[in-house]
Amino acid sequence: AWQQEPNLPVVHVDSAPSSREPGYEPEFDVVGDPAATLRRLVDTGRVVDREWSAGVRHRINHLLASEQGDGDGETVDPLVVVRTVADQQRLGDVVALDNGVFKIWFARHYPSVEPLSLLLDNATASMGAGLATATEAARLGHRALAVVGDGGLMMNVGDLETAVRLGVDLTVLVLRDDAYGFIAWHQHEQNRARHGVELSNPDLIKLAESFGGSGRSVRTAAELGRVLTEARESAGLTLIDCAIDYSINEIL
Repeated sequence: AWQQEPNLPVVHVDSAPSSREPGYEPEFDVVGDPAATLRRLVDTGRVVDREWSAGVRHRINHLLASEQGDGDGETVDPLVVVRTVADQQRLGDVVALDNGVFKIWFARHYPSVEPLSLLLDNATASMGAGLATATEAARLGHRALAVVGDGGLMMNVGDLETAVRLGVDLTVLVLRDDAYGFIAWHQHEQNRARHGVELSNPDLIKLAESFGGSGRSVRTAAELGRVLTEARESAGLTLIDCAIDYSINEIL
C-alpha cells in the first residue's frame, strides 16, 4: 500500500523494531504486542479508514487474480504447485519454503489457515534453510512439507539424513529445473547471458532411498496431487521429484 501511495506516512507496528531499507522507511516505530497496540488505537477513537483499506484490498486481490497461468496440464508450473498444496492444507500442517522463485508464488497466493502454517525466511534468504525448518516442524509434531528447489536441496542435502535419523514424518517436494532458477530468471530479466546456473543433478529418487527414505517422481498436476496425498499419509521421509515449468514467471 505504501508503494502505491508514495506520500502516505508509514507507522511500523510490530513486536520488533523495523529494519529500514529502500522502499520501507516508516515515520516511526510502535514496538510491542500489535494486538494490544491496535486495541489502544481503537479505544482512543483512532480507527482504520475502512473505505480506504477496502479499496487497497480490492486492488491487491484484482492484481493477484490476474496472475493466471495457461498450462496445458502436461507440465507443473509454480502456481499449480501452490494451489495443489493449498487444496490439501489442514489445521496443524506446516509448509516450510526454501529460497527460490517459487517462494514468490507462495508468498502471493498461498492462503494460510492459521499463524505459522507457512514458514519462509525473507531477510537473508539463505538457500538450504527450508529443509531444516520443515524437519524441526515435523520433530515438534506437525505434518510438515518442505518445498525446495533442486539447487537448495543440494545446498543442505545432509539434512535428509537428519530427518531419517530423527524418525520424523516429512515430505520434501523438490521443484527441479536443473538450474539455479532464480538466478537464471534474474539474468534473463536483465538481458544478461545465461551463465553459471546449470545443475547436473543426481537421481533424486535413489538419493532419497540411499538415506533411508522413499522417493516418487511426478510430471503433471494430477500426479502431484495424488502423490502429495499418499505422502502425507505415509510415515517417514518421502521425497517428491517434480519437474517444474517456470515460463509463468513472465507474469511477475
